[in-house]
Amino acid sequence: MKNGMDTDYDVAILGSGISGSLLATILARRGARVVMIDAASHPKFAIGESTVGHTSGMLELLGMQFDIPEFQQLSTFMGARKHIASGIGIKRGFAFIHHDKSRPFDLDYSNQLVISPILHGPEAHWYRQDIDAYVAHIAVRYGSDLKQQLRIKDIDLGQDKVTLVSDRDERITCRYLVDAAGPNSPVARQQALRDTPTRCKTHSRSIFTHMIGVKPFDDVLVGSERKPSPVPWFQCTLHHIFDGGWLWVIPFNNHKWSTNPLCSVGLQLDPRRWPVPEGVTPEQEFNAWLKENPIVERQFVGARSVREWVSVPRLQYSSKRTIGHRYCLLGHASGFIDPLFSRGLAGTMMSVHSLSLRLLDALKEDDFDVSRFETFDRLQQGLLNHNDQLVNSAFIAFRDFELWNAFFRVWVIGEAALDFLRLLKAKFEFKETRDERAFHGMDEVPYPGLLCPDEAAYKKLWDESVASIEAVERGEMSSKDATARIVHGLQSAQIVSPALGLTDPSRHHFDGRSVADALSAFAWGKLSAPESIKQRYAGLPAGGMLRMMMNNVVSAALRS
Repeated sequence: MKNGMDTDYDVAILGSGISGSLLATILARRGARVVMIDAASHPKFAIGESTVGHTSGMLELLGMQFDIPEFQQLSTFMGARKHIASGIGIKRGFAFIHHDKSRPFDLDYSNQLVISPILHGPEAHWYRQDIDAYVAHIAVRYGSDLKQQLRIKDIDLGQDKVTLVSDRDERITCRYLVDAAGPNSPVARQQALRDTPTRCKTHSRSIFTHMIGVKPFDDVLVGSERKPSPVPWFQCTLHHIFDGGWLWVIPFNNHKWSTNPLCSVGLQLDPRRWPVPEGVTPEQEFNAWLKENPIVERQFVGARSVREWVSVPRLQYSSKRTIGHRYCLLGHASGFIDPLFSRGLAGTMMSVHSLSLRLLDALKEDDFDVSRFETFDRLQQGLLNHNDQLVNSAFIAFRDFELWNAFFRVWVIGEAALDFLRLLKAKFEFKETRDERAFHGMDEVPYPGLLCPDEAAYKKLWDESVASIEAVERGEMSSKDATARIVHGLQSAQIVSPALGLTDPSRHHFDGRSVADALSAFAWGKLSAPESIKQRYAGLPAGGMLRMMMNNVVSAALRS
């Protein structure tokens, strides 16, 4: 690495959570002098405990590109359970159960998306204090320094270097500063980077904790309430959704190998409808909400929290810029929307990948001009803006199951069907060529941050769906009409295989375990799809896909 002047480090990273530690590992692996500085110490609680296909896919990609096998182990449920932490939960699907007080409870008003074990599943429920500590220690193993319980009180963004001064008057100099310290970002505060007020449309507040004794939802249903589902609800990331909010239930104790009896629980409410009550503790508010929702309450009979409840008056914040002279904000230091859809970790992986490529080049050439990082800034701003549209639209749609059921499909197509192919194509190319340029340019896309950022037909479907739902909120369109428009858009877009059933609103559950559906979708993409979709399948070798599917089928059988 070039070094134009004498500094203690090439890069200093504020925060040793998942984003900072992943970046530190990559930079140290490539020979950079790195220090992570954290005001707290591991182990510590963190929000964002549920992985999605893009989370694991990007982790595997990072491991392949930078030759970090620990990342590849972490990218799968079995790898993480075996090599890293036995306290993680299994995630076999996304589950949404709709509650409406105007009708009796009925599981017909639910959605379940089973994560395909044939292609990449299952996903995981990360017990973050274990995962974050592990990745921080991996960064140290590869050469990064870690300073914990060290608070930075002053930051001097000089012309040729950055100088940090701690509350113990320790001075640390570096060539570039990455702020990965989350919502309390020192750089965002010093440089006045926050939007005031935030530009986010989503309004949600949260109360959350970890609990022991939470019952599987499958076990508390009785009589006619029981209805078949592809996989148990307790082996999914379970969302109880209702008009104006949602409740997450993320168990770590939902498989035979688990050594962790805990379950993560969090209630999100629109503060415009449910302001923070005065003189009421978060636990009291949670219990009062359960009393109003007796079906859900059954899960929590006898359950107890094992840590203090956390209450956040509003989750959303945003930044005007995420880059500047010799610094950037990474991940949740730049902004945050809501845990719905588990997009936080996926966005973190994409941001780490984008920044690592640009920062390694800047270090090599000793050139940190802000223009080098413009693509990274566009990605982070796009991730925030599109996630805001996604979550805000979902909150609006929660008022009517049919509207939600239609929008749910728009999310599934982008999350699970289309962009997965982009990652898979890059990995096959890398395995064939061993040229890491296969992974370059993944953030140089027409619609950065969108679930499928390089497909015009999906962008059209997305924009029209969001516009219809926002028209419902403004009272300019009925839920029935908005639902019809979204369904029409889904059926006319022709961007997913008919075998998947995603354009049929009467089908609420999608079982990704079907080999026949996977093969049918692959054949459709190769032979019958519109030209832009065919291009997504063009780089996927038939032999390689079949071998991957068969290997995953065998692995799934051995797990069961």
